[in-house]
Amino acid sequence: MYQPNELLSLIDTHMWAVLLTFGVDSIFQVWWLASAVAVARRDQAYSIPLFCTYFWFAHDFSVILRFEDWFV
Repeated sequence: MYQPNELLSLIDTHMWAVLLTFGVDSIFQVWWLASAVAVARRDQAYSIPLFCTYFWFAHDFSVILRFEDWFV
């Protein structure tokens, strides 16, 4: 069964590895979103609606801004 206390203690133990992994992931995600917008402008066809792209970015950015509220 899922043990949240055990999982959270493992995350706390490996905090820097977790933060580094998700930080690198966020960089590549923003890179992917920016290139998707550039390709969409070039081809004048959107693979994902811009609203969804911007909403996704806003969600991820808000989690970063509220890091202290979520994790401290």
